[in-house]
Amino acid sequence: MERVAPKKARVPQPNVIAVRVANLFDKDFLLARDPVEFFTEAHYDGFPAILVRLPAVTARELRPLITEAWRCQAPKDWTRRRRPLVGERPDDYILSHATPELAPHESPRGDGHVTH
Repeated sequence: MERVAPKKARVPQPNVIAVRVANLFDKDFLLARDPVEFFTEAHYDGFPAILVRLPAVTARELRPLITEAWRCQAPKDWTRRRRPLVGERPDDYILSHATPELAPHESPRGDGHVTH
């Protein structure tokens, strides 16, 4: 959503998504790294989130952003159990020490859901 005119309703912006980041340091780092891909608005001042211009990023660049955004909000024991994503090497992610991994069919939701 984007506010095109002051004091007017926000309008959908399908080419932009808001992505949560871990902290304001990460936000500032990403904004400085590539202002074409990442930006912010006054609405997000002081909040750990960035806006991403989807046409400016590849799926490969977007995947870790979405993964880290999920980690910022997910229950801590879920983030410690995370397995590598398809095509991801084990050293491409951080896995905390000595946490049990899920069986291939086990769901981290703990509701009996079976994954395939």
